[in-house]
Amino acid sequence: MMSKLQGTMFVNSEIITLQTQINKLYEAIRLGNMVYLKNFLDDIECQNIYLWKIVLAEFLAANNGIMPTTNRALQYEDYVALANKYIGILQSELYDLQNNLAPFSYRAINTIYRDFPHFQRIDTLYRENGKKLTVADVLSVIGYAKKVIDVSDAKMNKKLSMGIDLALMSLNTIDLALNNKKQDKPLNKALHLVNDALSFALNTAIEDERLGKYVDVSSTTIDLTIDFLVKE
Repeated sequence: MMSKLQGTMFVNSEIITLQTQINKLYEAIRLGNMVYLKNFLDDIECQNIYLWKIVLAEFLAANNGIMPTTNRALQYEDYVALANKYIGILQSELYDLQNNLAPFSYRAINTIYRDFPHFQRIDTLYRENGKKLTVADVLSVIGYAKKVIDVSDAKMNKKLSMGIDLALMSLNTIDLALNNKKQDKPLNKALHLVNDALSFALNTAIEDERLGKYVDVSSTTIDLTIDFLVKE
């Protein structure tokens, strides 16, 4: 389990990374060179693939799901606007970390993305009040949550509906990590939606037991998974 010192070191490392990226974005804008700015945006998107996905998800939410289209070549001002959007997202992440508001457990991040070179389905990820949560349990919960989301679109609240693509991508990145496959750790903003998605699945599991036929998982296991992911 992640110690308090390890947690502090992890947070400090994340803060430094975010601040560095923000400063470099400001510098790229200040230089006024469109080619340099475009190339830098490409680089930072490779480092943080969820930046563009967050921007796209917010655009779709604001435009009734209609994809952005343009018949003109992108101008310098377009790249500046995108860079400023990325700065806003990263500053939000930075604020959460600096004020201890990050919604995802650093212990969970460390366990899923750093500690184990290889997961087995029987590995225990978390223990609470005599109950244990294994890799297989979390994978079942993720599979269940994705199925519930898929079949329950009409019941979703507005907050979850607007971020559903990000919630699913966040669930998928945890799924890939626990299946020992290549993945990218999403931003805290995206990981926060995992809690929304799992909470929605838990409430639906309680209200509609028929959905339990999709994946063999109990509401207790969903609740334990939420505790693992969002509590220290």
